Amino acid sequence: MWNEAPNIRSANPRYWTFKQWARMTKDFHDAVKRVNPEAIVLGANTCDCSPRGSADFEPWTDGYFSALDKYGPSVVDGISFHGYALHPPKIIGQVHTLRKIMDNHSSTRGKPFYDTEDAWPGGNVFDGADDGRIDLVVAPGSGRCKRGSAYSYEWRRLY
Repeated sequence: MWNEAPNIRSANPRYWTFKQWARMTKDFHDAVKRVNPEAIVLGANTCDCSPRGSADFEPWTDGYFSALDKYGPSVVDGISFHGYALHPPKIIGQVHTLRKIMDNHSSTRGKPFYDTEDAWPGGNVFDGADDGRIDLVVAPGSGRCKRGSAYSYEWRRLY
């Protein structure tokens, strides 16, 4: 729906209301489904974004999902997040927090979430320790994410 919606560089949170985000999501959903009823429509991307001035993850995500609730459970098919694993325990905590927030809202409860962007430090160096981080954070079937892809910073697909 939108890349890094809480990020001040992508969409300044001072100028967009949750009501506007939710309405844009509904309009986007309706337009996509008219053309392709089988398409998977993901809500605006949630992220723990930088730089300073970006919205805080938990209040932004909760506010956006609260506004989506007006449109019911069919407004999105899933939620997108960015699982950059520079600090895997932080990302794992964020995944659990995202699921908790999703389960508190009728619009997102029980829906899958998708890791739509992440990367690993170290370029083409990918050792056994990194393999474990992928399993914990983004690997399909891990119970944490429906789909995931990991890329090195050179955008070479690793997983």
